[in-house]
Amino acid sequence: MPADDRHRQLLRSAIDCFARNGFGGTKTKDIAAAAGVSEAILFRHFATKEDLYHAILDMKEDQEAANSAKRIVEECAARRDDAGVFSAVAREIFDSFEEDPAFHRLILYALLEGHLMANLFHKRLGSRRRDFLRRYVLQRQAEGAFRACDPDLALMFSVGTVVHFA
Repeated sequence: MPADDRHRQLLRSAIDCFARNGFGGTKTKDIAAAAGVSEAILFRHFATKEDLYHAILDMKEDQEAANSAKRIVEECAARRDDAGVFSAVAREIFDSFEEDPAFHRLILYALLEGHLMANLFHKRLGSRRRDFLRRYVLQRQAEGAFRACDPDLALMFSVGTVVHFA
């Protein structure tokens, strides 16, 4: 198998194993077995479990960069289409859960276990979207379109409402 294909196969196996058993309950030998390879092959691609975590997030970052939903959100923001911005964010969230539920279970395990992966996910992926939306809310407040309030609370309410009614 070409190295790139093997790399992706190992990442998918790791995501599935972590999603089923959590980080503490998943050993490297479990990931290797799920991929149908030896641990030596796994360690050839990923020297440590931490390298594996970073590679999973690299893969998700690449997928997000190629995702047209981000472009749609930015286009709505440029037009000051407030409902469009928050609807597009909600759609992106739903699509992400539908496309890769194992990844979201993995992140849930990471949060529940207080694992490094949750912090890495927040820093590398979650904070970018939140920061973009926070700047958007602040900009719309300055323009008089939104009432003055804590932008973080406004985001929780806005996205939560859109998700609820979507």
